[in-house]
Amino acid sequence: MTVFSRIIVNSRDRRALYVFSSLERLHAVIARATNSENQSGQGRTLWRLDNASHSTLQRLYIVSPSVPDYSVFEEELGVNAEDDCSSCEYEPFLSRLECGQEWAFRITVNPTHSPVSETPGVRGHRKPIIRRDEQEEWLFRKFQKLVVI
Repeated sequence: MTVFSRIIVNSRDRRALYVFSSLERLHAVIARATNSENQSGQGRTLWRLDNASHSTLQRLYIVSPSVPDYSVFEEELGVNAEDDCSSCEYEPFLSRLECGQEWAFRITVNPTHSPVSETPGVRGHRKPIIRRDEQEEWLFRKFQKLVVI
C-alpha cells in the first residue's frame, strides 16, 4: 500500500526553523518518520516541501509505503498530529490517471555525469551538468527510462 500524507508546519516554530535550515536534517526527519532506512524493497519515500505564499504555514507532502509516525513530526517540527497531519491511500488517485492527461509539476534534481576514467573498471568522478540544454537532455533521458509511451 502506498500512502500520501500532508503535514502542515508553522515555519516560525523554532523546531521547524532548525530542521528547515538544512535539507539533510529535513530528509533525516522524514526518513525517521517513515522508517525509510529499514525498508528494503518496499518502495521509496518521496517528499516535497511547498511554501505557501503570504503565510507562515508550509506543507510537507510525502508519498511513502506506509503511514508516517506523526509523533516524529510533533517532536521535530512542532506540529499537532490531530490538526496538522493527514494521510490517505495513494492508489485511488493513481487509478484515475489516463493517457493523454497533462499534469504540471515541479522537480528538484541534481544532474551529474561520470566521465570515463583513465583506469579500466574504475568509475570517473561525478561532475555536475551546468548548461541548461545539457540539463534538459539529461532529464529527458531519465524520463525515457521511466515512462513507457
